[in-house]
Amino acid sequence: MTDDQARQFNEAFAAWEKRHNTRAFRLIRRVINNVPDSIDKVGMMFWEVMWELDLHNVSKARSRFDQMKTIFRSIGYWPPDSGDSAKASVAAMALFAEARVLIDENHLVGAERILRDLESRYSEQISSASFDGIGEQVPILHGITLANLGRWSEARPFLETAAIPQGWEGHVGYYLGAMEYLEGNWAQAKERLTKAIHFGVPKRWKPEADRMLRESERKIAKG
Repeated sequence: MTDDQARQFNEAFAAWEKRHNTRAFRLIRRVINNVPDSIDKVGMMFWEVMWELDLHNVSKARSRFDQMKTIFRSIGYWPPDSGDSAKASVAAMALFAEARVLIDENHLVGAERILRDLESRYSEQISSASFDGIGEQVPILHGITLANLGRWSEARPFLETAAIPQGWEGHVGYYLGAMEYLEGNWAQAKERLTKAIHFGVPKRWKPEADRMLRESERKIAKG
């Protein structure tokens, strides 16, 4: 990647952080189209996938991930191989992207398998500085995915021990509150759900969070 391409990539990130989405996509696609190195190309496509998912454009994220996978295959990096140290970081990045896409497609069994694979075979990669912010999401996503599969007891340790990055407090609190609610621990459910709502839960979860909180308060009042 040339210095000018690196500059444009950084400008794309800056635009995204300012929510100038159209400019961010235009800049990053310009670099992707011009950069010759396949690893650099898929590394930037990874962020396109993440951004599309953040905007709930799941079909666009799937399409871009499939393009990433085609490039990986063309250079012998697919299927992922944790035994090759030179390829392991790229493999971890690709697997994380695939897990995120599968979660948003509601293919939770496949997503859970990939997240488990990331934690068991790629723990060194996802805990490295290059995965800062991303590696922290893996146990949280694993716990949430297990909960959504109805495997609440397996989900609890992931969510209770995770280092929660900024912006994820409401997500984790919601699921921990739901666990306490389902177990009839009304005081703990009230505490966790109150905190989750304070930090902010996704809009589609808010009605259920409010319902569980009201019911917990009602149970506490009844003694």
